[in-house]
Amino acid sequence: MPVQARGARVVDAHLPRAVAPAGRAAGQGRGHARRGPAGVQPVPAGPARVLAYYLWSIDAALARDQQALAQLVDDLQVCPLGAGAGAGTDFPIRPQVTAAWLGFSASHRSALDAVASRDLALRLLGAWAVCSTNLSRLAQDLQLWTMADVGLFTLPDELAGGSSLMPQKKNPYLLEIVKGKLVALPSALGFALHAMQKTPFSNAIEVGTEGVSQCGSSATALADSCDLLRLMIEGLSPRPGRGEALARRGVVVATQVANALVRAGQMTFHEAHRAVGSRIAGALDVGGDPLAGLAGLTQETFDDVGAAARALRHGGGPGVVGEQLGEAFLSCGEAPTSFTDGARSGASRSADAARRSRP
Repeated sequence: MPVQARGARVVDAHLPRAVAPAGRAAGQGRGHARRGPAGVQPVPAGPARVLAYYLWSIDAALARDQQALAQLVDDLQVCPLGAGAGAGTDFPIRPQVTAAWLGFSASHRSALDAVASRDLALRLLGAWAVCSTNLSRLAQDLQLWTMADVGLFTLPDELAGGSSLMPQKKNPYLLEIVKGKLVALPSALGFALHAMQKTPFSNAIEVGTEGVSQCGSSATALADSCDLLRLMIEGLSPRPGRGEALARRGVVVATQVANALVRAGQMTFHEAHRAVGSRIAGALDVGGDPLAGLAGLTQETFDDVGAAARALRHGGGPGVVGEQLGEAFLSCGEAPTSFTDGARSGASRSADAARRSRP
């Protein structure tokens, strides 16, 4: 395979869309779905819907990472063959012809630049480093949510490990592996930058050999991490009632209660927040239910935290998740019969891309 094609494949495949399988986790909360646009079934209420909104938001960040990688494709189309040792040659060669034979679309302009520069590797490692940061934050959140004391989601036994001492413990150790692997990417960028610092702008081993030595292992680490995250997301199962219990305990509707007071024209923004906070503090002081302490404060009711979440449909809140995810599938030319079906096909494409991109 030509070098250009291999390089373009790495850029095109990284970033695999590790969050595409959100639909599988979301689809497991059956029985509470509402029909959405163009036959796409939106995500149910509860933890599954929150997970889909979260992953949809993560996907927005990863899409920017993918765009940054796509911008490197043009640079991968430039062939350095014919540059010699940095001064070209006095033979009447035709670099454009050999570039085309090898699958490149262009030849280099400056022989010295072709020999001396490895900034493409730096920008590739930089894009991967940014991407690894987003993916590591995703892994951290998933690890937190599957811990016993939070327990929003559970993982099947095949995606978890036990403890060497505590028989009751279930460890999401694959997420720890992901976080450990992703550390290599910003480290590789730092290594490459330091290796290329204060070197002559010519052929230098520090630049052309040592400086780019971490690219292959970084590509593998990113691909492996995306594969593992895909498996973990596919395996998530929401715990019925747990998300609502945590939301009620955390009084997540407090801001919306304050907003309702402002809409009713009874108070200013700051007065409303003070009144709501006072009610919550009073309930906690006597060991009561802080959410029940807000009852009667407004004409609107907020006992249903799922309905309150669906009301957050302006400004890109979770209330728009079903509609937005449906539009995302349709913009890709797909018309899945359910959110789950569409996400599963996206997961399959992501896994294939990750496998192809390994050096």
